[in-house]
Amino acid sequence: MSDARVRRPARTLLEGAPWRAILRFIVPIWIGNVIQQSYYTIDSLILGRFVGEDGLAAVGSSFGLVSLLFGTVFAFTAGVAIRLAQAHGAGDHNAVARSFWTGTLIATTVGGVAGALLALTAPVAMTLIGVPHEIRSDATTFYLVFCLGLPLTAFANFCTHSIRGLGDSIRPTIIMLVSGVVNAAVALWLVAAAQMGVLGAALATQSAGLCTAALSLVVLLRAHRNLHTRSWPALAGGGPQARQGAAMAFQSAGIGVGNVLLQAAANSLGAASIAGVSIGMRVEGFALAPLAAFGICMVVYCAQNAGAANLQRVRHGVRQASALCVLLAIAESALVIAWAGEIATAFLGDTDATVVDAATTYIRVSALFYPVVALVFLLRASLQGVSITRPAVLSGLGELVAKSACAAITVAGGGVFAIAISSPASWVVAVIPLLLAWFAWRRHSLRTDRPPATLAA
Repeated sequence: MSDARVRRPARTLLEGAPWRAILRFIVPIWIGNVIQQSYYTIDSLILGRFVGEDGLAAVGSSFGLVSLLFGTVFAFTAGVAIRLAQAHGAGDHNAVARSFWTGTLIATTVGGVAGALLALTAPVAMTLIGVPHEIRSDATTFYLVFCLGLPLTAFANFCTHSIRGLGDSIRPTIIMLVSGVVNAAVALWLVAAAQMGVLGAALATQSAGLCTAALSLVVLLRAHRNLHTRSWPALAGGGPQARQGAAMAFQSAGIGVGNVLLQAAANSLGAASIAGVSIGMRVEGFALAPLAAFGICMVVYCAQNAGAANLQRVRHGVRQASALCVLLAIAESALVIAWAGEIATAFLGDTDATVVDAATTYIRVSALFYPVVALVFLLRASLQGVSITRPAVLSGLGELVAKSACAAITVAGGGVFAIAISSPASWVVAVIPLLLAWFAWRRHSLRTDRPPATLAA
């Protein structure tokens, strides 16, 4: 395969009108994010239909912890892959290969160690977040299977980030589509046919991860020959990759810990409210997937163009992408608010008024602030793409504080509404340091036309 063919996808981000390049790159990511969100949504639908409210509540009660782990691993591997994207933008294929294999070693090692430690403490974790006794066994099972699969999750995510970092957003989407079909088929088989309940749903999610990892590695090795194993991990150069991954993981973990505290607060409201909040969180995740795709795209866009030393193109791209992202968020807000009740009832065969009311409240309050979180996704990713990570960490800490406060209000009697307002409050707090950091970087880049080392983490 010629170098021209290997490099062609990256030129869509390095050349032409930024907004066109971003749209071409982001459309497959939109589809892929929706598919990825569908993994847990499909599991919830199947559990609600074939197991009932207790099965849905069991998964929902541990979903905050699962989201914490998945989000942290996703952010960590995205950070580890930024060096690869920057090297590709600079045209340094040897550095790309070293970054890939070094990142693979880092991602799988960290995932394995973290997964083992977390699995050992699974029963304690369920007790700490206050999972009701009647659903604790199933909740522990779902969480434990996810912990044991963390090395696979880390490797699959890193491979997906690497494919996009090399300029290809189409193949990851195809891989996710195949994995989504595998997830749905295995979930139906294990939950509905084999009657394995929550364990079946957990194993179905892991089967999708295995499919993603295997297909992604094959795509990388076949389409990018410079990644073949003649370039082994460069441990001496792994520090910058690990540090950038750790910074992104830290800010994501701060957000995730806030979600866990909220889940613990929600668990005190009873099984019906847990199920309703669980539905609301899944709808929120599904609705935010297209907005989060801007973040995935802008990490690659900014990293490649910063690697190519074209900071003017970085500035123009962020401005144009911001307008597109906020307009999309406004449209989504209107649609989700209008159809909130119908969306909530789709998750349960028999309509439970308490569950539907809790879900509808969460969905409508959250949807009002989609334009704010759109800017959070876009600015956080853009700053990370030019190797500025401290503002993202600060925004993550801000989200943790906001969600912790809402959790306390819930326990004090705030009920479902306090849970519903938690995400909007955290988004408002998070966007402030990101806006300040972006405009500071923009002013500096206009003067020097190079990344400001004083702001880099």
